[in-house]
Amino acid sequence: MNYGHTMHSYYSNKSQSIDNAGYTIMVAEVASTVNEIILAENILKKETDIEKRKNIISELIGTITSTLVRQSMFAEFEKKIQDRIFMEVPTVYEDVTSEYEQVLKKYFANIVIDEKHKYEWLRIPHFYSPYYVYKYATGISSAIYIARNILKGKEGYLEKYIEEKIQKIQILSLFFFIFSAKKVIIKYKKLCEIRRLFNEWTEKNDRLYAGF
Repeated sequence: MNYGHTMHSYYSNKSQSIDNAGYTIMVAEVASTVNEIILAENILKKETDIEKRKNIISELIGTITSTLVRQSMFAEFEKKIQDRIFMEVPTVYEDVTSEYEQVLKKYFANIVIDEKHKYEWLRIPHFYSPYYVYKYATGISSAIYIARNILKGKEGYLEKYIEEKIQKIQILSLFFFIFSAKKVIIKYKKLCEIRRLFNEWTEKNDRLYAGF
């Protein structure tokens, strides 16, 4: 949704100087997703139309599957190809297609994959910007954790999110995100929040379709 990026730019320009208002892709993906989750959850509190509620919840579920699962798959594929190149393994079109087919089967093992999907990598523009796709998966992991704490009313989270004037990736340290192997507990907490939220959304969706 463009809303997430729009509100991020609005608050960034409002709260920071012209020199610091710009932001990295990583921060952009975190902030935009936080905004979208908060908006969706607030709409769900007020919306009574069943079909509209179904659409909102379906989009939220799709956000996790497309941004966390699918982008993680893209990142793994990208690493496989780059590893081949760094190790000077001869790599041509057929090799790249074969690698993509393998990760597709790994991540979507429970569904039938159309033969043509193995060529999908050719049309994904993010692969032409190295080390881009992992930022989506990492970003949504952080965004869900932040959004959940804001929605729960955890002290200081909303104020830090809106008012803090630290730029770029440093702002994530305000929310206890340090992307290091030493911070396993923080990473585990984020993953637990994703699972809880995904379960909540799917349960709401099931109840709506069941007529409850």
